[in-house]
Amino acid sequence: MLKCGYEISVFFHPVDEQMITNLGISYRKFYDRQLIQMSETLPQVVKSLKQFLTISNNTTLSINLGLSPGFTHASGARFSAVWHRTPSGVDLFLSKDVQGFASIVLFTFLLSEGVPQEISLDVELRFCEWSQELECSILQRRIVQDVDNAAPEELLTLLHSHEREHKGSPPFERLADYAKEVVLEAPSRRQFNQLA
Repeated sequence: MLKCGYEISVFFHPVDEQMITNLGISYRKFYDRQLIQMSETLPQVVKSLKQFLTISNNTTLSINLGLSPGFTHASGARFSAVWHRTPSGVDLFLSKDVQGFASIVLFTFLLSEGVPQEISLDVELRFCEWSQELECSILQRRIVQDVDNAAPEELLTLLHSHEREHKGSPPFERLADYAKEVVLEAPSRRQFNQLA
């Protein structure tokens, strides 16, 4: 069991080293074709991507798929992926059900490197669009999946947080717009009672 504030009591399936190396190759192409012109405005992202390229070729990075649909923090928050730093490197833990594997690995690794969530989300969205993963016209598949599976109360809390902390941030604006659509389409308790 991993002790990092998350309830992780499941068995993990390690992602093989070749797949991690392939991710590094994909991120390198993304950097060369998309991010290189932004190196002055996003120096922390560039440094983190270079770090990924370095450690993806050795054993200081491990990526593991869990057997559960996600991870729960002691606060009750749910996550599709979490990270844990060890003296020997970085361990990433992803739900086996997560969609958009390469995008979520990138997002989680950037967070582990101290890149702010807002910037990590923006870079993940850029990668998703560049790599032409499905659902990119709205959001990353992982986020669409999380929003679709969230209870209306959770979405309202997310929207309230967005208004307080992330107003004006393009990736969070997309998230808020999609969450609003889902909340508005959710049937109300009155509609359920009318069906009964």
